[in-house]
Amino acid sequence: AEQLCRLQQRMKKVGVDLQMPPDMIDQLLDSEALILNEGARPIKQVIRKKLEDPLAQAFLVGKYCKGDSIFCEMAQELEIRKITAPSLQKNTVVV
Repeated sequence: AEQLCRLQQRMKKVGVDLQMPPDMIDQLLDSEALILNEGARPIKQVIRKKLEDPLAQAFLVGKYCKGDSIFCEMAQELEIRKITAPSLQKNTVVV
């Protein structure tokens, strides 16, 4: 969970409000066969591969920008939804 908090802080520094369900780390790790006593490195790799890299790619192609609020969760694959403030409608992008 600490790694996800750091990611949220980094996103906030660039002006993006990143929201995730409280069990996001479980959602990310459930899809991987990890032995948790292997330490933090495998967990960091999963977070980078399944969350950070797709988020970065979405920003690079202009799907999101400074000032956006986005919500991420894992279903079959990562879903990133842009939250529009006035109506709280969500636009879903599957990466």
